[in-house]
Amino acid sequence: MKHLRPKALAILCLLALILLLTACPQNNPPAVERETIIPATTKVPDQTTRDAQTLYDPSTGIMRFAQTTAVLDNLKTGDVFVSEPSAAAPFGYLRKVNKISKEGNEVVLETSQAALGDAISQGTIIAEATLQPAQLKSLTPLGNSLCSENKSLTQTPKDSKLSPQLEKTATFGFHCQVDEQVEVTAANNEAGADATASARLTGSLDFNVGYRLFVDINLVGTDTAEAKLFFNEKLSVAYNAKITGKIKKEVEVANITFEPITFTLVIIPIVLVPKAKLMIGIDGNAYITVDYTFNQNASYELGAHWDSKDGFKKINKTEFNMSYEGPNFNAEGNISAYAKASLQLLLYDAGGIEVSSSVGARLAVQAGDPLWVLYGFIKGDVAFVIDTFFLNERYDTELFSIEKELSSGKPLPPVITVLNSNPSVDLNFETDLGQFFKIADQVGTTYDLRSDKDGVISSLNNGANPISKFTFLTDGVRTLTINARNFSGKTAQAFFTVNVVNTPPDQPELSTTNLSVGQGDEFDLNLKRLPNDRNSGQLKCSAVRWVVSGGDSLNSSTGCSATAVFAEQGTRTVKAIVTDPQSLATESSFSISVSPEPAVKSPRIREITVEYNGGSFNIGDTATRGVSVLTASVEIANPDNLPVSYEWSVINKSEPTFTFDNLSTTPTLAIAPGQEFNTFNFGKRYICVFSFNCQPQQPKYKQAF
Repeated sequence: MKHLRPKALAILCLLALILLLTACPQNNPPAVERETIIPATTKVPDQTTRDAQTLYDPSTGIMRFAQTTAVLDNLKTGDVFVSEPSAAAPFGYLRKVNKISKEGNEVVLETSQAALGDAISQGTIIAEATLQPAQLKSLTPLGNSLCSENKSLTQTPKDSKLSPQLEKTATFGFHCQVDEQVEVTAANNEAGADATASARLTGSLDFNVGYRLFVDINLVGTDTAEAKLFFNEKLSVAYNAKITGKIKKEVEVANITFEPITFTLVIIPIVLVPKAKLMIGIDGNAYITVDYTFNQNASYELGAHWDSKDGFKKINKTEFNMSYEGPNFNAEGNISAYAKASLQLLLYDAGGIEVSSSVGARLAVQAGDPLWVLYGFIKGDVAFVIDTFFLNERYDTELFSIEKELSSGKPLPPVITVLNSNPSVDLNFETDLGQFFKIADQVGTTYDLRSDKDGVISSLNNGANPISKFTFLTDGVRTLTINARNFSGKTAQAFFTVNVVNTPPDQPELSTTNLSVGQGDEFDLNLKRLPNDRNSGQLKCSAVRWVVSGGDSLNSSTGCSATAVFAEQGTRTVKAIVTDPQSLATESSFSISVSPEPAVKSPRIREITVEYNGGSFNIGDTATRGVSVLTASVEIANPDNLPVSYEWSVINKSEPTFTFDNLSTTPTLAIAPGQEFNTFNFGKRYICVFSFNCQPQQPKYKQAF
């Protein structure tokens, strides 16, 4: 008897025993069914023997049976033992018996893997089907994706432009809703490069699972075989990613296992175990941010014809349609996004083939015309799962690789969008001018931003997210020009105006609320606080100017304090005018009630002077704890030489508040580093007010500094 040559059977099964995303095949070649010849060395366990089996270890080949049976008693070394699935062997087995022994009542077999040609001398095997959801054994989702049988089958719309072949298989038995985040680091990058990527793929994959096997083994040496598979799928994926460098990464979506498929050739049980693993992946080399959506329907026919005279010939017919949205990107690169099915069809779960099929889209962006090209692709590869099942060597080959250009785009100029054509910004404050415009370009863009009054503001390569921080030092309106240029040499220009606003200084306030004085008496004008300007900060006392009217007089027209003498009785007006460095002024008017000149003129504080480290100490200055001496002195006006007394105090007006009274009873107050109030926690800055009370008999006069 002549068997089908092992290598020929390998080539046949390479393409015939394929579990793939497939619809039922059409127009298969007629099979010549020969008389089946089974050698006497092939033995099949009956139900009693299968029930007696307690162990089957595929890795060691050990089988154990609780007691002997008629089949076991008839078994000899060298026989081929072929079983359908049982409790101890859920996928059946095809084994050659190497040794038989007994341990008490147990029968122990030592076995090794056998081949189909060892069990069959002549015969024809024909098996084909599309697997149904009812045959699903387990479907394990991985990550965030969810896969299930398609209970409400997806139908192609009536106005579909799919080809007739695609129309035939527009209904799918299985469905996956994909939502996966792919993170690539130097540690997990399958490309082996120090690169990173963050990508998200969302969408759906609908598919069918089927197989076809035709084998003709004869005794006269004219063995022939032919196998075909039909692949049909519908894929819809939205893809967005940020990639830096050469990357490759696949993420598993689901593991699918079907119930074993058993059929009988005369007495021999043939057991097929289909399995599938679904993945998504990214692959490429780019420094790019990209997003696009693609919808793909594919149909192809792949087969093999083999005969003993001419050997192996491929059959390959492929068709696929694809639509897309986008692409949007900001740099050069070559990047693919795809869905992949890694599929197995195993005989007795012991050996067979694995087929990988990828469908997806590849985007290529480079300088030139066209600027970008979007491709749709289908790829298929095959490898033996068990090296010694059919051949004494591992067999790998590419079944097919088809790529079709879908669309391309010419170089276009950058697109500049002005978001605010006339914004107002503050003088002397840093402003991010990038908030007023954006640049949307297919490829990374260089740009510069210029002002007609301030020159170049920024020159950056930030593409669609410009960051242009700038501080304007003069107020007024200026025109800003944006010049953008992409790597292909295309340029664009846009304009907008900026109004730089100078805010007036804060209103000046007097430190006293007693706005009355006798005619001819001196009236002290003191600001409550140092003037402040939003755009320039705290101003100096030189920014303050005092103005009186009529015959009234001032001892000084500038400064934080002045002395006024009013020549007439009634209500008199004093103005305090604060001017910032840009000559913008704010003024306050104060009404002073002037009464007749008193018979006796009370003492009055003319000036308080504070020195620190021998220099002048003014409003708003800071003294450091424990450093030198802080000295305050007072000058009074006492035209009628009335008796006076002196009282100094230090008051902290911030938290925690505290007051020290009676620090001095002389015209001078000296605060040394070790003075009592320094024992407080001056690690925090406190605001202190030095108060002096010039006190005759009555009333009490107080001036705060």
